[in-house]
Amino acid sequence: MGLTGQLQLQLSRVVLDERTVREIEGTVTARKLVQVASRATPLGDYELVFPPGSSQASLRDLGGPLGVTGTLTLTGEPGYVVEGFVTVRPAAPQPLARTIAMLGTPDSAGRRPFSFAGTY
Repeated sequence: MGLTGQLQLQLSRVVLDERTVREIEGTVTARKLVQVASRATPLGDYELVFPPGSSQASLRDLGGPLGVTGTLTLTGEPGYVVEGFVTVRPAAPQPLARTIAMLGTPDSAGRRPFSFAGTY
């Protein structure tokens, strides 16, 4: 995905069915994420929290140029769907702010919806 950073896993339960993740319980934290695809663009810190017996995590930022809230849902392909809202904070680099602006017109709170999916 063209990202670098630090990944911390605190998982108390993972259920696999061959290559497919069926259930996760715990927290996944990504820190100091940087998009390196074109320029080194800092993206901040993020957290996924999987409650017990779930295949869906809550997603939130822990600081950085973007305010993010949403969900990550594991699918049976095996894959994932990430959906949520993003806001651009004042300290965000202009190229990043322009990229987020392509998501469309923000709502009254300045949030833009986003979603993406993939397989693993």
